[in-house]
Amino acid sequence: MEINTVNTSYGATFAADLKPATAPQPATEPASKLEARLNTTDETAQSQDAAEAEHTDLEQLQKIATDLSDMMSVMRKGLAFEVDDTLDIPVVSVMDMDSGEVIRQIPNAEALELAQKLSDVAGLLVKTEA
Repeated sequence: MEINTVNTSYGATFAADLKPATAPQPATEPASKLEARLNTTDETAQSQDAAEAEHTDLEQLQKIATDLSDMMSVMRKGLAFEVDDTLDIPVVSVMDMDSGEVIRQIPNAEALELAQKLSDVAGLLVKTEA
């Protein structure tokens, strides 16, 4: 018996034109282009998710700073919590409750200024390399 014939249980033999089964191939762009598009889509989605997460983290940080400052003012303690507008980092100030004078700030104003300048320089380096 050849591989192209089929034998049934009743003794009849049928000749079949058997061909290997293949999945239908849709007419699409080459695999490399499709993979590139999928990777680009994944990277775009990941960058959007990261931006949303960063924005959410900043909002949470600002809310926590506001809540802590409110709590300290109710307790009549000389602490103020805020988020630096340019660097988006937390800043804690120790103040004299009677005069409102800032006794100490962490990080201090000089450190914030230095961090801002370093951030500006790093941004320029990236722009010139690109």
